[in-house]
Amino acid sequence: MPLITAPDLRHRLAALRLLDARPDAATYASGHLPGALHANLNRHLSTASDPGHDPVRGGRHPLPPLDRFTAQLGAWGIGPDTEVVVYDANGAGNAAARLWWMLRALGHGRVAVLDGGLQAALEAGMELTVEAPAIAPVAPYPADQWRLPLVDAEAVEDLRRDPARRLLDVRSAERWRG
Repeated sequence: MPLITAPDLRHRLAALRLLDARPDAATYASGHLPGALHANLNRHLSTASDPGHDPVRGGRHPLPPLDRFTAQLGAWGIGPDTEVVVYDANGAGNAAARLWWMLRALGHGRVAVLDGGLQAALEAGMELTVEAPAIAPVAPYPADQWRLPLVDAEAVEDLRRDPARRLLDVRSAERWRG
């Protein structure tokens, strides 16, 4: 289930774990969908906020260590049977898609992105809350490796040099230009 519509989300809200992937905690605290927890790109979905992080050497948002991410999922109450919906705001980056990809990379198939993001939920009549949900943590998510293909800088360079292959960079133009 890669996408979920806002009306479907509204009807199934109580059975889902929502993760708000908008950029910062202040935005989340000022209002989020009921039951949503905040998933911060820099702190939860990458090592960008780690001391000593060097974006020149490791990229702007390298994946966090697997054990750290699986522990965070457990802290959010997410286990293998949890149905998860992630959302962000239009124009606020690709954090929801990244979180969807990361969960899929662990083998978690029960995850969807809210089609149209937060704006679609508001247009469907959903209201925001400032209350943080009380979530019972569970054990760290049981995963021993990332399951989707990953490439390093050397593999990217090899792809770039091969005239029979095409390498697509999906970053924004600003990030592509450096």
